[in-house]
This record gives sequence, C-alpha cells and structure tokens, in this order.
Amino acid sequence: MFLALESQLDRNSLFGLILNMEDTKLEQLPELSLIIDKWKCQELSNYEYLMFLNFLADRSFNDITQYPVMPWIITDYTSENLDLSNPAIYRDLSKPVGALNPDKLAALKKRYKDMPKPKYLYGTHYSTPAYVLHFLVRVYPEYLLCLQV
Repeated sequence: MFLALESQLDRNSLFGLILNMEDTKLEQLPELSLIIDKWKCQELSNYEYLMFLNFLADRSFNDITQYPVMPWIITDYTSENLDLSNPAIYRDLSKPVGALNPDKLAALKKRYKDMPKPKYLYGTHYSTPAYVLHFLVRVYPEYLLCLQV
C-alpha cells in the first residue's frame, strides 16, 4: 500500500495509530552489514541485494518517480556467451555511465563550460517517470493504452 499524506504531522499521527493497533506487527529491517555479509557469502542473489538497497533508498514498484534502479555493469552486449571471470566485460564503476564514452564526456564538458549558471553536467536523472514508462511498455506491451487509431 502506498499512502500520500498532507503533512509529516499527519504521517506521524497515522503511524502512531497503526503502531497502537492490537494486531500490528512490524518487521525490523536487518542491518545493512548483515545483508552485505549474506550477499558476499552468496546467500542472497545480486537481485535480492540490489532490491534491498533500493528499498533502503525508498524506491518502490509502487511509485514510478522512485522506481528501483539496477546498475549497468556489463559492457559486452554482442558475445553469445559471457566469461564472467574476464574483467574486460565489466564497465568501469569508478565513472558514471555518462562518462564512459570519451567523446560524449567531452561534449558534456564543453556544454557545461559554455552554459550560464546554474551549471550542471547531466541534464536528466537516470530514473524518471518517462524512462520507467518506456521500460514498462517494452516489457508489458499489452498494457499500453492505444490513444491513436
């Protein structure tokens, strides 16, 4: 359930009411260090680990403005089989995706240098409702509303 309330006071009041209900049982989240240890020991899949991190960041499938984010880590999209022990197939995680291509990065830096204040390097966020809807339409095309005939 996703609730949007008018104020923090309303939120806190509702939360207090829920906590005082007789049958309410809230689960405590495990410590992040415990989750990291489970992931390192392969007790959690990469997906489960990333979903936990998204949950901690208040990302949810219930809100397209805060949809879960999965990092791009593979650079090889052409090989039929991937050798996961080969470091060359992984992207450089020390840089954001927009800085991986030297030509694109140079163009971004030039635009940044020439723009008036407030300056910014990246003009869009990686997770916007438009991106999420574009992804969802590709995954579930049967849910697309056809507005043009």
